[in-house]
Amino acid sequence: MPFDKQLFISYAHLDNKAAQGMTEGWVSRFHVALEDVLNTRRGGRQKIWRDDRLEGNDVFTPEIKRQLPESAVLLAVVSPSYVQSTWCRDEASLFCDSAQLTGGLVVDNKSRLIKVIKVPPPTLEPLPPVMREMLGYNFYEIGEGNAPLELDPVNGDASRLAFTRRMGALGWHIVEVLNKLDALAPAPAAGPAKPLVYLADCAPDRQADREALRLELGVRGYTLLPDRGAPAAEADYRQFVAEMLARCKLAIHLVGNDHGWVPRGEGKLSDVELQNQLAVGLEQAGKLLRVVSLPEGTVGANAAQQAFVQALHGDARAQGRAELVSAGLDALKSAIAAKLAQIENPPPPSLAGPAPGRTVFLLCDPRDRDAQRPIYDALTAQGYTVLRPAPGGTPEAIRDARNARMAQCDAVLLLYGAGGREWYEAELIDLGKARSQRPGGLPIATVQTWLGAPATEHKQEKAWDSNVIDATAGFDAGLLAPFVAAVELANQAALQANGSPNPAATPATSEATRHGQ
Repeated sequence: MPFDKQLFISYAHLDNKAAQGMTEGWVSRFHVALEDVLNTRRGGRQKIWRDDRLEGNDVFTPEIKRQLPESAVLLAVVSPSYVQSTWCRDEASLFCDSAQLTGGLVVDNKSRLIKVIKVPPPTLEPLPPVMREMLGYNFYEIGEGNAPLELDPVNGDASRLAFTRRMGALGWHIVEVLNKLDALAPAPAAGPAKPLVYLADCAPDRQADREALRLELGVRGYTLLPDRGAPAAEADYRQFVAEMLARCKLAIHLVGNDHGWVPRGEGKLSDVELQNQLAVGLEQAGKLLRVVSLPEGTVGANAAQQAFVQALHGDARAQGRAELVSAGLDALKSAIAAKLAQIENPPPPSLAGPAPGRTVFLLCDPRDRDAQRPIYDALTAQGYTVLRPAPGGTPEAIRDARNARMAQCDAVLLLYGAGGREWYEAELIDLGKARSQRPGGLPIATVQTWLGAPATEHKQEKAWDSNVIDATAGFDAGLLAPFVAAVELANQAALQANGSPNPAATPATSEATRHGQ
């Protein structure tokens, strides 16, 4: 859906007053940084509108009223001044009304109204309900005396780094919304929806890691909950978290030294503990997988937090069956990727018992996901169970998932298509290692290569090898016949060696022997 402007920045002019000795205010610097991020990630110049008049008498002008319906996204820079400004609140309300006529305020779980908190106001009550409930992007940190300090590149390296990270997450959110608005026209059905992920709220000392996970999982297409602010009363908070968790397949908890906030009520548990407690219940019911990040050497800042840290290490009621990650952020990402792969690619039911010798691992580069489809369909039609690589994750998680499939399969068909020569040769080496690590030390019956497009000089050389199928000219189901015959031949030989003849096995042919290993 076309919009004249990609973004409208709503702010109170008091928040853009230049400090002594400076020529620009915070909002102006924020605007420039955000524009750079959006231009880079969208691959072209984005139109951002902001009322940059310097007068102190802010008014809701006809020009502002005209710009709001023509903007795809509204970004509100929330502060005490913003909440107190009638015209700021009117901007947000008008945008909400106009958005309902131009694709909706929420597009595929992504809000077109985004809240950036420059300085936390004492209350959000005067704001429209949708703004009070939604989560925001915090562009401040707590300094000495619990005083909030705006993240700003001019405040030193630490502030600049935190500002850049938050800007990256914010920019990606906006890009996602803009891309979804561009694609509102009916499109072909996509693949299976990704599972919802509960990224638990955490105390301030783990907030940077949470933002990093939020950005990476968002880039990979996962929808994260909670997607709005939680209620303050304990009973309401418990219900809120329980409802969010019930929609998810994976929960991620980040635990640190700080205790977190305690919902208002008779209980004394922090939000971090309550989320963990409620998630353990779903996990024990088999409805949820969990990853808990607890860095090595973590010591609670008070007695309550220290007791919780100790319980996570040794009390089954606190830890449940969660994977406890004590290493750094990279290890945590790997654990999360492995859990997501487990959720999205469960072992086929046929692996529980049936047809020995008829499970094929179709190994390919992620760019060949479309090219492998006709091979998958043809083998499945012939009664084979076909395993495929994990759809994404860190290199470690992908390797672990591949090794798990290697342990389950009876044959491997390696699709050498979009992956380069280095990728192909590295996979051959890894396959050789994995063969020796199978349960009982049994070798894989057959490993063959399917040469797909594009044709290259190296593929032309490989086409003459005995265990290679040349399909660079295009897919033909008949090309699978030698591979299928070789698998059946190996299966028959294995069964006969165990004293169990297999009358259903296909007789071997000389062509099958030529293509087998």
